[in-house]
Parts: sequence; structure tokens; C-alpha cells
Amino acid sequence: MALIPIWLHRWGKEKTSLFRGKSRKMITLLSGGTGTPKLLQGMLGEAKEEDLCVVVNTGEDIEISGLRVSPDLDAVVYTLAGIINEETWWGIEGDTFETHRALERLGVRELLKLGDRDRATCLFRTLELERGKSLSQFTAELCVRMGIRVKVLPMTDGRVVTEILTPRGWVHFQEF
Repeated sequence: MALIPIWLHRWGKEKTSLFRGKSRKMITLLSGGTGTPKLLQGMLGEAKEEDLCVVVNTGEDIEISGLRVSPDLDAVVYTLAGIINEETWWGIEGDTFETHRALERLGVRELLKLGDRDRATCLFRTLELERGKSLSQFTAELCVRMGIRVKVLPMTDGRVVTEILTPRGWVHFQEF
């Protein structure tokens, strides 16, 4: 990813923020991983929400217990909604894991530990995709429902799977 000067530019003798001034600039971030929520928090202190667009990695999306999980998309949405767990930089702050523990007691092993509220987001996504919405349409609707004005887009509406070839064969990135 190319680095761009974000915080301060020199215009003549005066330091001016890229985000303040007479002309508004649309800032597009290419997002992937747990560094993005931290960057977004900093950006939100400098830019107007409506001036930001985040294109989010979906290559780590995975199905868990029949649910479409989009870890990077969810981390961005939760950050923008102000509910991200800042200790892990994924999931929802203060989430509970009753469903996960109940599934474990039943012998179901899940690849990722989904919190109950996080799982609700995944269930909502799965239902909407099954009803024919695209991932972009679902994400836009989720952002509206969560009061987010930043434009959040998945990198694609298609399915992209990141797999790694290991001595035991191909495994999903989340398994690796």
C-alpha cells in the first residue's frame, strides 16, 4: 500500500491539515487487518466522516457455523460505530460469549470465537445475503443502522478466499 502524507502539509510558511481548509478532499483508505481501526480512529479526529471512504479486505471472510463472517469489514464498522474492542481490535467491546460456550458444550468447535452481538451481525449479514442483497448493499444498510456516515465498501461483492498451501494441503487463512 502506498503511503500518503495525511496529517500536515506545508503551504507557504503555514502548516495546514490536509483535512481542513476551503476545498474538501475525499480520502479513500484501503483496509485490511487490525491496524485499520487504529488508523480510522486517528483519521476521524481530523476528517469529516462524509469525506472518508474505506475499501475493506474480504479475502479473510469465512463461514462459521453457517454464518458469513467478515472479520475486517466488521472491525471497520465496529470502529466507526464506536464499539470496537480496543484490546483485541476485533469484536465488540463488552460482548458476551454465551452462544460460543454453549456450542462448545455441545461439541461444536468453531474456528473463531464470536461474541453474541458480533454473531448477531453475522447472522443478519447471512440472512440478507441469502435474500439476494450484495455484500455492498448489506454493508451500506448496516452502516445506516449504526449511524455511520463514512462510506464503507467491501473490496468485492464476489467471494474471495485466501488459502495457504501447507504440507497437509490448502487451509483457509483463518485456520493457518
